[in-house]
Amino acid sequence: MRFFLFIILLSGVSLFGQERIPMKAKEYKTTLRNEYRRVFGLNGPQDAVTIGASTIHQESRWNPRAQSSHAMGLAQFVPSTWTWIQEIDRSISTMGDVWNPYVSIRAMARYHQWLWVRVRARSEEDRWAGVLSSYNGGELWYRRDRRLANTDAWFDGIEKFNAGRSQASIRENRGYVYNILKRWSPMYASAGFK
Repeated sequence: MRFFLFIILLSGVSLFGQERIPMKAKEYKTTLRNEYRRVFGLNGPQDAVTIGASTIHQESRWNPRAQSSHAMGLAQFVPSTWTWIQEIDRSISTMGDVWNPYVSIRAMARYHQWLWVRVRARSEEDRWAGVLSSYNGGELWYRRDRRLANTDAWFDGIEKFNAGRSQASIRENRGYVYNILKRWSPMYASAGFK
């Protein structure tokens, strides 16, 4: 019985079905904070660290060995994006590979910042929605949806438009943004991931 409870606590799920912050998240909290401050600067968006923690939660539940059919590591990079991000930030390739959680955190922070500079929005939350939609489904798809919506507003705007993705892809993308901004971010913010 004790072993079973220990496994439940490590998984980040409470006995009552509510998701909790996995113990692994606390191990990487300082690294996450340092990398987002390094990349965005001290005057960057206040919720960047919370968004970073929530992205990892959504992507891998803080499992640095996570692997899907097309992505890998803590931040679930696809091979082409992993290769590209190393060209954008040369320090990433000198630190290790995608399986190293510290390298993955640095690469994710850098990718979020790269997208942040390119997304125009009416509010910081709309901007993060655009960053996350791009991170999940590609910046090109986000730009196509935005052009079709003819607005910089994500909520009640871009989120309602689909420039040609499959229904499964668009549902997954919109759920991704919603989960990070509305579900995981409040949980991480209240736990001090700022």
